[in-house]
Amino acid sequence: GGSPGTTGFTAVVYAGQAVLVVVSVVLTARVVRSASLLPPLLLSTLALCGMYSLETLSLPLLALTLESISRRDYARSLLYAGLATSISYFNFALLAVLVFYALRENYFNKKSAVMLLLGLLPHIVLCAIRLEYFTLLVERAVYEPRTPLSIYRLISSFASEELVYRVSVALWLSLLVVLCSLTPRALEHLAGHAYTVLLVLYALHPYCYPQTLVLVISAGLLTSRI
Repeated sequence: GGSPGTTGFTAVVYAGQAVLVVVSVVLTARVVRSASLLPPLLLSTLALCGMYSLETLSLPLLALTLESISRRDYARSLLYAGLATSISYFNFALLAVLVFYALRENYFNKKSAVMLLLGLLPHIVLCAIRLEYFTLLVERAVYEPRTPLSIYRLISSFASEELVYRVSVALWLSLLVVLCSLTPRALEHLAGHAYTVLLVLYALHPYCYPQTLVLVISAGLLTSRI
């Protein structure tokens, strides 16, 4: 319905985003040293989702996070997970698991703190420039005024949308705390647990984006390969 000029510009932007996503997938495959990391169908799905959102660009950072975990380099894993949150707010769930694990197992040292701050640097800079950014960040991470793709839609006809959202946010945050507390001590199970956390919290998130599911599934494939 837009003017021809606007339509052409939008098409170029979408095509550019798709190319960026494909490049990020190739980089992800190089990180885990497996050319067969992602089947063609998933690769094309990522490209299509990339035309709608750049969220899947955090895939290389997720791969680096999981690889750092396998190498017991927790400081770098915090750095990469922190940077991943600047692309997709959903990655805060993964970062929460890693911070909890590092603190509980006494792996959180000065280097880890510095790496975590560097990973969160984009958010810190934005908060310094615009004080209200932190409030916006919290709202975008756990709260939206609508739930077009969410299991809570099933009960929205029996209760007000505001009440449904309050319940969903409370449940999601409670699950995050519970899943963090259930983080296994064995390193070989940590990456698998992190994927489980992402999958469960996606399924019960108040606002589910399709491209986030592709991101979660890709994280599962990365976990099985690293």
